[in-house]
Amino acid sequence: MPQMMDFEDLEASFTPCMHLNECQGCPRMSDAYSQQIMAKKSYIQDALKDYIAHITVFPAEKLQFHRNKVDWWYDGEKHLGFRKKGDIRHTFKNEGCLLASKASQDVYKHIESFLAQQQLTPYNIYTHEGYLRYVIYRESKSLPQRVVGIITATADHADVIQSLATQLMENNLVSGVCWLVNTRYADTSEGDIQQQWGDCTLKENMSELVFEYPFTTFFQTNPQMAEHAQKFVLSRVTPGKTILDLFCGVGTFSIPLAKQADYLFGVELSKEAIQAAKKNAQQLPTRNTTFIANDVAKQLQQLEVEKRKFEIVVADPPRAGLSKKIFRRMLRLFPKQLIYISCNPESLQRDLKWLAEYCDFEVKHAAIFDFFPHTDHVETIVDITLNEIKWNKVNSERRRPSEDTASVELK
Repeated sequence: MPQMMDFEDLEASFTPCMHLNECQGCPRMSDAYSQQIMAKKSYIQDALKDYIAHITVFPAEKLQFHRNKVDWWYDGEKHLGFRKKGDIRHTFKNEGCLLASKASQDVYKHIESFLAQQQLTPYNIYTHEGYLRYVIYRESKSLPQRVVGIITATADHADVIQSLATQLMENNLVSGVCWLVNTRYADTSEGDIQQQWGDCTLKENMSELVFEYPFTTFFQTNPQMAEHAQKFVLSRVTPGKTILDLFCGVGTFSIPLAKQADYLFGVELSKEAIQAAKKNAQQLPTRNTTFIANDVAKQLQQLEVEKRKFEIVVADPPRAGLSKKIFRRMLRLFPKQLIYISCNPESLQRDLKWLAEYCDFEVKHAAIFDFFPHTDHVETIVDITLNEIKWNKVNSERRRPSEDTASVELK
């Protein structure tokens, strides 16, 4: 990985994007990368100042073409592209974007040209009328796989979507096309699968393992940096332990951890992600994993009812972070170590304060990984030793064991 002295070479190889002044996706691109990474380090040091002084920094390996996913929005003037800075009603053309690969540009140009010949109405996020919402592009960084997702508000115009999918496939621009329908008002680039063409599953080679994931599930947008995060987590875990992985996804951390664990239990709400995690676990030399699709808080209570114990907990929650309920139920499983993977410094800081209400702990190590150069976002991993549990506090808010115990096991 690049070290501090390599920043000059890294910066010298980078030319700012032509859309810098109109794009909201890379607000820090005009800053030298050395300034970007030091600002992120300072931010996390301030957030963790009550717990640890030293922060290890893992800077980005690449400053361009590092993302495996981009979202293009279809605006009211029937233009496909990125939303303009300070004007979410309009887009600008995606040509020359430095985030995703150059292959994404060929896909973008073809779709933009196709849509210009159609009469599809853009979806209006204020009136909730219209048809086409988003076009999503995802690719593997280690294999020649590219998948496009078309997000519409209804299941109409099937012939048009079929025609676009056929063209993309016949021109070898993508390996799969996924049509999703999103009838919800929320302005999100997701939906329920209506139809698929080709292979809409992607694979990524990381840490000498293959991670397979469906188009509709979450996967880290910067696989190179995610691999470094995997290796860091592995370095903080003693082999032969029992591990509980909360919000395990498709097994990004679970699978490499299971290679050196005595036993690993993963829980994740998404059924699709759990199915992928189970498939990814098949490449392990031993069958020492269990993956359950369930709400994390409910599954923790189920594990308590079963009198299960885990030596290590790994938690990789969404931006909202954890909750007091999760902390209480987690501690009733008697863990000695918590590895917290956070994409939101504010929720991380809050969660550590909550954890202090229930347990004495020590932050042994903290590191930041720059998954998102040119932005304010950063991934933080904190290795926490859990000491004396404050049982009077943990048990004072206990609910009846019969509540929230249902789990869903996918076969």
